[in-house]
Amino acid sequence: GPPGTLRPFLGGKGNGLIDMASLGVRVPPAFILGLPICAELFREDADRQGFREAVGRYLGQLEEQTGRRLGSPEKPLLVSARSGTTISLPGSMCTILNAGLTPAIREALAARHGAAFADAVYLRFLRNVLVALETDAPAPGGPEAGPAQAERLVTAKLGAAFLEDPFEQLLKCIELVFASSRSHNVREYLKELSIEVNFGTAVTVQQMVFGNKNADSMSGVVFTRNPINGRDELFGEYREMTQGEDVVMGNIVTRSVATVPAAVRAGLQKYKELLEKKLKHELDLEFTVEDGELYLLQARRATVSTYARVVIDTDLMKKGFISVYEYRGRIDRLCAGNAYISVPRNDGGAREWKPPVGTGVPINHGIASG
Repeated sequence: GPPGTLRPFLGGKGNGLIDMASLGVRVPPAFILGLPICAELFREDADRQGFREAVGRYLGQLEEQTGRRLGSPEKPLLVSARSGTTISLPGSMCTILNAGLTPAIREALAARHGAAFADAVYLRFLRNVLVALETDAPAPGGPEAGPAQAERLVTAKLGAAFLEDPFEQLLKCIELVFASSRSHNVREYLKELSIEVNFGTAVTVQQMVFGNKNADSMSGVVFTRNPINGRDELFGEYREMTQGEDVVMGNIVTRSVATVPAAVRAGLQKYKELLEKKLKHELDLEFTVEDGELYLLQARRATVSTYARVVIDTDLMKKGFISVYEYRGRIDRLCAGNAYISVPRNDGGAREWKPPVGTGVPINHGIASG
């Protein structure tokens, strides 16, 4: 992992990827441009040449790692540019997927995987760029549902070269994500939280993996514990032939992760055990399977019910992932934050905890059905 001094500049997403990779979890290769670069780029006398050279250097390393090249129709490297702030700003920051598309690469993708796949990849890229430009994208499913209309809007804003020169395209996408940290949405959100408006984000540039490539591909989101009752089981949803964004945004009908193919399930289970032991918390994982290969894209602490948290922390303590002292501290913090819970104490040390009836603990969220 990076030295501790660097961590604050890499954003939540970047640090999560570094932690996963260092544990041997398969994550798509990436490089991270830290917060100070964002600040530097928005100065009057920004060193744009230095920025270009740095991105070129990191890109070269990424090409070596992946065995693919930006702009190559034979072995194209397509990347995502994602923001990573130190505080979570849900839905406020931009993500641009599939950067590195040129007309020649789109033709090659269509020849190899069909026009529908090539169009879907291109349309997602154009729509993400339009969101970053704070321009309304054409409505999906209308007469202009294909990429043509979106392409016209992007070209009008950024010029034709943007869609033809892959390196210029990547630089511009990174700048757009940096700029989204100063967008209207972010300003409003920070004001609401009464946080000093300290603009900036890290940007993670990561190789794209495609859950919508073929029948051996899928995307999903999974909790390492049941978020309602804390049970030690994988809980979540996935869909074959689908990109992760669609699962996360809830735009499609998904299946329960209980029905995921055995090999994928075994991989998720292995990663769950590795990560929980290391990070000492229940986690929310985003995964993609491309051509039968499982990749994790994100691992962050999950949001679970108060009841689930007690059950999970008790289990983590029993497994030896956290000490009895850490466990007591967590229970104390839980009680301080949820005054309506009465947790029975036993000064002989921690014991298995069962919620007393009528304490206001939300224990009836579908538990009976399990």
